[in-house]
Amino acid sequence: NVSDPKVAARALRRIKYLYADVRRFANKRGMVIFGPKKIFDPTLIHLAWLFAEACGKGRALIDAAYPRFFKREFDYEDRSAVEALLAEIGVDVAGFDAFARGPGPATVAEHQAEGEKQGVFAVPTFVVDGELFWGQDRIEFVRAKLAS
Repeated sequence: NVSDPKVAARALRRIKYLYADVRRFANKRGMVIFGPKKIFDPTLIHLAWLFAEACGKGRALIDAAYPRFFKREFDYEDRSAVEALLAEIGVDVAGFDAFARGPGPATVAEHQAEGEKQGVFAVPTFVVDGELFWGQDRIEFVRAKLAS
């Protein structure tokens, strides 16, 4: 219950630590990451990813969006910025509005429900044969599991 001040304080300490840890990994790779100044609603960028993925450009969207987001150069709640990014990676945005207002939200909800069913609680999470691996530093464990 986050209305409990002790729980809220613990959650804030966890978030601050996680961002410090993320910055450690980023610094090791020569990347810049700033923690967010607010809690963002990821719905629009999730819709954009689904739309881009249907065009074979899902990975391109991730590669373009997230470095900019963590440098505070991209607001993924800004529809015009999201549409401009889709166009930049070569996605025809003509059908995006219809997708985002039509079947898109239900598809996002389905993906979220599937993640919940599998126990996913944060990203990146990898699920291999029902086993969860959370965090970019768990890739070696994922590879070992896939190889076994």
